[in-house]
Amino acid sequence: MKYRILHFVPGFDHGGIESRLIDWYHKIDRSKYQFDLLKLTPDDNNSLIMEFKTLGGNVYTIPKFNIKNYVKFRLELKKFFREHKYDAVHCHSPITGKFVLEEAQKSKIPIRIMHSRTVKFDTKSKFLFYREYLKKRVVSFSNTYFSCSKEAGEWMFGAKSSFKIINNGIRTDNFIFNLETRQRVRKELNLKDSFVIGNVSRFTQSKNHDFLVDLLYEIDNRGYNNCRLLLLGDGPTKMNIKERANEKGLLDKVVFLGKKENVWDYYQAMDIFVFPSEFEGFGTVAVESQASGLKTIVSTGVPMSVNITNLIKHLPLEIGIEDWADEVIKSFNYKRDNRRLDIINKGFDVSTTVKELEIIYSGNNNKPQD
Repeated sequence: MKYRILHFVPGFDHGGIESRLIDWYHKIDRSKYQFDLLKLTPDDNNSLIMEFKTLGGNVYTIPKFNIKNYVKFRLELKKFFREHKYDAVHCHSPITGKFVLEEAQKSKIPIRIMHSRTVKFDTKSKFLFYREYLKKRVVSFSNTYFSCSKEAGEWMFGAKSSFKIINNGIRTDNFIFNLETRQRVRKELNLKDSFVIGNVSRFTQSKNHDFLVDLLYEIDNRGYNNCRLLLLGDGPTKMNIKERANEKGLLDKVVFLGKKENVWDYYQAMDIFVFPSEFEGFGTVAVESQASGLKTIVSTGVPMSVNITNLIKHLPLEIGIEDWADEVIKSFNYKRDNRRLDIINKGFDVSTTVKELEIIYSGNNNKPQD
């Protein structure tokens, strides 16, 4: 028997959720488990979707949900579940996911998973009240609760609810420190003997990239002129961050790389990883950086569950740029080594994650109750 699993993600283009799904599909027994993808954005030609299809997954797109096309969205969703049968639906969105899991319930799909991956909504959203409403309703249509951390689970399901933490396991082999790769990438980026502060994240307000630019400015002003800031990712605030760097006279010291499929190679080129997010459901990039042997400084908005090795340190944003700069400067000289076993032993290798998923997808855990 082959179990058919539908994953719902509104968009699919080099984000954290997408990376985890690709990692899962690489490692899961594809002779027994078929992954399909349901999404709302017309991005069929990006490399991650092509990779998903190469692994054997089918990709389906329905109209994006908004007020104007609400009726069309609902009709297309009903039609989709009439035409496709699944053993499980794994939902990664608490908003439009409500409608997906509602239709899955009507279609009598036995395993309906809601996976919580954040700890708050964007407070500037015009539809915050409606988002909160949908978040509450989506839980009623699911019967299996997943979370990437204790904090994200309590936010979605409540402190007294029963949810399973599914670790954001990574392909640890990819992140092992490699001196040859480090030298090659640094040469390609013309980093020479620079001390490189790195960050990997989508350019949004909550990721706090302006803090990183201010941090580089503080360090540069102290006379450490060989520091560079290496930023991987894309998103709506990217141009604002470029403008901020330009205003501070740092544009030639900030490297904007955009999206990269081989992100692990660029960790090798870094000397420290700094992650000053305002909030995170988990923060898998902090696991990846530790797997690469990097000293890692994160904000207290990042859950403590990312603390896998002694390479990581949490700092409050409120203490100010000066103290963050002190911490970076303390890390100018340290020996990087292989931390793969630390990551594996703490359950953050994707192989461990996949074993848990296989048990649940096949219904061999606790049979869901409607």
